[in-house]
Formats: sequence, C-alpha cells, structure tokens
Amino acid sequence: MSIVLVKLKLSLTSNYVLLFHYYLHHLRTSTATPTSRDLLPGLILHWELSRLKPTSATIYNNPTLTFLASTAHTTQHSYVYWFPLLPPSSINILGTSLDLLGTPSRLILHPDVDVLHTSEPTLEANAHEAEVSVYLTTYSVVKSKAKKAVSSLKKDTGAAKMKSFHFTFGLDEENYVSLMNTILSTMGLETQFKATKKKSFCMKIAVPPRKKTKACDVKNFSKYITQARQIVTTKCNKTIIMLIDGKEILESCGKNKGGNGDSEEEDIDEDDSSMSAMEKELAHIRGLLEKEHGNDYDMTYTWLNPNTGEKVPLSPMVMDEWTRAIYSGLADKKHPPTDPYSPHFGSINRQSSIQPFAPRTSSFSCNHLMAAPANPGVVSDLAHLATIMAMITPQTPAHSKTSTPPPDTTIPIKNTPSKLLRFLEYAETNVGVERATQHLLNLQEEGYGPDILDQVDDKDLKILGIKHGDVLHLKRAAPLWLNGPDAKRKVPSAASRASASASLSSSG
Repeated sequence: MSIVLVKLKLSLTSNYVLLFHYYLHHLRTSTATPTSRDLLPGLILHWELSRLKPTSATIYNNPTLTFLASTAHTTQHSYVYWFPLLPPSSINILGTSLDLLGTPSRLILHPDVDVLHTSEPTLEANAHEAEVSVYLTTYSVVKSKAKKAVSSLKKDTGAAKMKSFHFTFGLDEENYVSLMNTILSTMGLETQFKATKKKSFCMKIAVPPRKKTKACDVKNFSKYITQARQIVTTKCNKTIIMLIDGKEILESCGKNKGGNGDSEEEDIDEDDSSMSAMEKELAHIRGLLEKEHGNDYDMTYTWLNPNTGEKVPLSPMVMDEWTRAIYSGLADKKHPPTDPYSPHFGSINRQSSIQPFAPRTSSFSCNHLMAAPANPGVVSDLAHLATIMAMITPQTPAHSKTSTPPPDTTIPIKNTPSKLLRFLEYAETNVGVERATQHLLNLQEEGYGPDILDQVDDKDLKILGIKHGDVLHLKRAAPLWLNGPDAKRKVPSAASRASASASLSSSG
C-alpha cells in the first residue's frame, strides 16, 4: 500500500476562480512516459475552487487543502502533475521549489518519504508594492447672494492636488480599507475622515498601461479586487494613477456628516468636528428658530404674539436666550420662555424688552396706557408695561404721581465685587458650576459682573479659563440671579452699607 499526503496552503482571493487539476500518476517505472492508459481512475483528483460557489466557503475560510491518494499496487515512484491557472507564483513541496508557469510540471514522490513530518508548503504571498500618485479634486465653500445666504461647495479651478506614496497591494478587504486610509493620511485628512468596510469613497484607478483618462471606477471591494489582482499578477513597476473627488470623501467618510468643506482639504469640517454635542444641538435649535421667525425681506427676526397679534422684533441676544431655553426644555420654537426673571421674556417686561434696542415709535403717559383697553387682563399687562416704561424714560412730576414704581425696581442694580462673589457662590451651589469662585479675580479684572455677563461673548469668557459648558450656565444664570431676591439683599458689613448709601446718594 502506497500513501501520499500533500498539504498545500493556498491564499485564495475573492472573485477569482482558482482552478487546479491535480493528477497523481502511479507508474511501475520512473522512466515511463505517462499516458492516459497509465492513469488510475481512482487516483485522479480534480479540484475546482471558486468563492462564487457555496461549496467553496469552507475551503475559503480554511485555505488548507489535503490530498490523500492510495493504491493497492506497489510502485517505485509517484508522479504529481498540475496545470495551474494561477498568477505567476511558485509552490514548495517537500523542500523542492517549483515554478507554476509554462508546461505541466512533474515531481517524483518516493513512497517511503514521510510526508507527514515535513513542513507545510505555502504559496507565495499575493501582494505587490507599487508607487501610487493620487490626484485629489478640492472644493471651496461659497455662499449665495440671496438675503438668506446658503452655503454650497464649488469645485476649485486649476490643477488637482497631487501626492505620491508607495503602497503594498493585497487581495483582501483589509488592504482595500488600508489603501483608502493611506490616501486620507497622505492628503492630511485623517483627522476629519476615516474609511471602514462600511464607509468607502469612490476611486478612479488607472493601472499601466491604461491611461489616466481611461481610469476604472472603483466604488466597492469587488471592484477594487479586480484592479489589485492586475497589479499583483503583472508585478506592476510603473506608477499607478488614482483620481479622487474630495466631495466623495466628504459625503461618504466624514466623521460629522453634513459638515461643509473649506478651500483646503486639510481644514474640511474642522470647525464642525471640534464642536461639542451641546454646541451642535444649540446651533441646530438656533437654525430652527431662524427658519421659523425669519423675515426674508430684511434678514431680521420677528415673533408674532398669538394672544395680541403683535409683531415683536427679536434681537440676536433674544434669539440666543430663546435657543438656550429650548435646549433646557423651558420653551419651544413657537412659544418663548416665560421665566419671570428673564431679562427679555419675563412676564413683567416681555412686550417692551423683547427687542432691547428697538426704537420706540411714540411716547405716551402711563394714564393713556392703562386707560386704553377694556379687558382687565390687558390692563394688567399694560400696567406692567407702564412700570417698565417708567424705569427707562425720563420722569416728570405728573408721571410720578400716576405711577410710582417700587424702589427696588426703579433703582438699577449696580454690580459690586460682593455681588459678583455671591453670584459665583450661587452658581456653585445651585447651577452646578464647579469651583466658580476661582474665576472671581479674572472676572473682576475684566469688569465682568452678573449685570452684563449674559452679553459677553463666549470666547472672551473661555479665554479666562472657564469651560464652555460653564460659560453657558453662567450666562444663563446671571440675569435670573440678578433679578432674584439674593441680588437685592444688602450686605451685612458696615463697609458695604456705606458703599450702598453713597451709591444711592450719588444716583439721587
């Protein structure tokens, strides 16, 4: 009994039919020329492997093929013939390297050789290193000239951005993803974009001798493997051309979808990627508000009071406060916040202060305001309005007789170091701003107090070392605290009382 065991490790590739004809010829003499009548029917092994066939799935996942042949005849030699349809490669059997090109080859296997204890032969790796030149088409952001400017991408004029690098092409999906990420890294886009098995961008690949104008579209792995196999099989030693559209990368591999690009691809979506989740949500809410209340004719914003039908202009600061209120769940895009301590939307001063800088069209007395409506509810609202008007317009003897505002509202609350400290202590205790009092000196040095904190730009506060989230909390809490009882209480120290008395005397 003669048993020959041959193990071959094959690097199988997708979309390529691996066709092997293995013939084991057992002849009585080693000098005889094999003919069809010398073949033993029971020893002819014909393997046809293809990833396209379901039966090849197991073989593909475990690419170790074992061929076992036996015969009842006593033979002096065994012959192995193969007719490979593989790319140029070589195979190693029992320490003998054989070329897989040209005419069918023959290897003599002696029956007494212990094949089971030899090292497993392997096929040469299906990989090849080649030079790649990538041409990247870039885009710039342009804004329309309409009153509501809309940003869009416009292809840059001039030559495409070109860079070269060396890459080892393989025949697996990891190699495909690696190529795309290598392109992104070479172009300086790795921080904004990343390719994965599910997120890929289209490439046009021209493998020599194909010209750049005849480049093939590679939109997925199955298309890539065709080009990669050509590179590996031909051992391409010329530069491979790849054409990439920057818009394809932006739309398919962006870490933050929907972001707009910039004139230089290194900066594409950089600002958007650096935004926190809170900032993105606030920006989204602000966009909804602008769409809901925007005026197409002059780029301003107006809220229509559903109770009175009055059109109330909205300033940028008002829009910011409304946005933060929606984010906090205190309002929606159709109904502004009703916080009584809000400087813009409080029930006391909403109708006069919703646009702090809007010009007044006329001046009229408190008597006129309160006598006009017959509805008691409207009278109450106008009484509040009269109180606010008394605070912001010059006082006359007749006017003061008809409406005397409470002393704690007519005298503007003046910012003092003690108020700033108390506000920061309040922010630590009630708002959740950790170590807010540590920012006292920096805020005092810049002259920032709770009376103006909500009007200070976020960037100016972040420069002082305040976290962006804490900035938003402090700006939102400042007007609430300033209109609350804590801001109005007197400091018990004698120095503070003297300072407050001097302040009141000077204002009188």
